[in-house]
Amino acid sequence: MKNLHLNIIIFTFLALFFSTIVVGQQNLDKFNSLYKQGSFNEAAQEIDRLIMGKTDAGSMLYYYKSDVNLILFKNTSPKNYSYLNSASISMSLSLSQKDYTTNKQTIDPLMYTIGKECFIVGAGEYNNGNFKGAQNYFQYTVTFYQTSGKTSELSQIMFYLALSSYYNKDLTVAQKYLQILASQNYNESEVYLLLAEIYRNQNQLQKAIDVLVNTQKLSLKNNDKILRELIFLYIDLKNYDDALEAINLFKTKYNPDYEIIFNEGVIYYQRNMMEPAITAFKKVLTMEPSHFSANYNLGIIYYNNSIAIMKNAEENYYGNPDKYRAEKDKYLENIKISLSYMEKSHAVEGGDMNTVSCLADIYKRLQRMEEYNSMLKMLEK
Repeated sequence: MKNLHLNIIIFTFLALFFSTIVVGQQNLDKFNSLYKQGSFNEAAQEIDRLIMGKTDAGSMLYYYKSDVNLILFKNTSPKNYSYLNSASISMSLSLSQKDYTTNKQTIDPLMYTIGKECFIVGAGEYNNGNFKGAQNYFQYTVTFYQTSGKTSELSQIMFYLALSSYYNKDLTVAQKYLQILASQNYNESEVYLLLAEIYRNQNQLQKAIDVLVNTQKLSLKNNDKILRELIFLYIDLKNYDDALEAINLFKTKYNPDYEIIFNEGVIYYQRNMMEPAITAFKKVLTMEPSHFSANYNLGIIYYNNSIAIMKNAEENYYGNPDKYRAEKDKYLENIKISLSYMEKSHAVEGGDMNTVSCLADIYKRLQRMEEYNSMLKMLEK
């Protein structure tokens, strides 16, 4: 989770002092008087009275309500966030009024100030793990910055909104802003990783791949994580040529983990390319000696090799004792190697019946009847 570090110049909001004003046929003398006296709680109550019951109160009444609630928010210690919430809601209502455009020049500076306050509070909520609250405040900031034309910081705020939405499990909002940021080539790898994850969970694997492929032209930190995810997406789509190409690229730039190497081995195994498969699985075991599948796969490869060698010897060299004996030695060498890996596999997952079945056959071939009978009993359960 990315912590948000604020580097913001906080401007003290200079409230507007005004003479008697008439807005929407409502006389604001009482509100003006209370406001000038610094009686902001009473002024807030008065503006609420003027708005009450009206479906079209006008943008300026909501503006004044935002103004006085922002002052109350700044004047309280500890902070009472209900005032900032009220200021934000009122500003949103101001934007929805028919006469907003007429009063835009007056309203927008206050809107921007409220947006900054929401960002500061949202960052605190995010760092405290309250992602729902953070999403709410960052959404206000994005809306207010967009509307007031303050776009220089907008991408950064969208990034934080996308993250908080994602961690709040509101994936619809997260996807919306991640897509916007991706279209802007935003320079944070999390944008592309999270967007690809969302697409993956929607079973849109090709979209996920396209998102990550497009990052390769960018200079992003954590590109190893992006390339790693791309490898597994290719594998999920059974696009093994691209998977191997991505694995080779990864190996030239980074130190691959055992999961990447294991999947490289699986791809080679599926293509009947046993030498590179063996190399890969052995490499896995240097990194993770108790890796069940790497041990099992090596056991199977050597087991199949031994059976193929013996079959070839019986079909082609039975009448040639020296050649037959040499092939039988190869057979015994391979089956003993298989046994060593199968026994390790069995030690890791003793209940795996494929391993037990293979061990039973190997023990029988090697005339190790006590171990054979033990495996047989397990198979009969």
